[in-house]
Amino acid sequence: DIMLDLALRQGEIEALREWLGRFPTRDLRKHPIICLCYAWTMYFSQQADKAERLLGYLSDAPAPSNAYPDRGWPQLVRAIGAATHDELQLSEQLCHDWIRNFGDYNSVGKGAALTCLAFILASEYRFAELKQVLLMAHSVNSAARQRYAFGWLYAAEIQATLARGDMR
Repeated sequence: DIMLDLALRQGEIEALREWLGRFPTRDLRKHPIICLCYAWTMYFSQQADKAERLLGYLSDAPAPSNAYPDRGWPQLVRAIGAATHDELQLSEQLCHDWIRNFGDYNSVGKGAALTCLAFILASEYRFAELKQVLLMAHSVNSAARQRYAFGWLYAAEIQATLARGDMR
């Protein structure tokens, strides 16, 4: 059921990519949240170059004087996006940097960064580190009520189990 849920959500990403792709560039520049969502979908659609351009729009935009505290969303999208683009070392470093800079202020993002790290560690057969990150990720995602992240955590656990040769 968890894996089916992830597959269905990937379909939703495709629908979002098509819908967001209809926005004119000028509107993307005026609405940072739409631009950020579009960048996210572009990474997950294997179009990292376009995602980077979209994130560039965000860094060009001046922050309003009454802006909310920076939660690091563009940096998080870039960190996780690097992993989807098979830049695992870069993604790992960016996730660690993000947790250090924003993790105390953004538990949802921290859970996402830890989930990404878990997937990277499972992919690289770094099982001792994976065990520690899984514990932290489960804890943070539970506290932040990020149930969707558990699908990715379980996928990382399954990947690690298969890598160890346990086909059950």
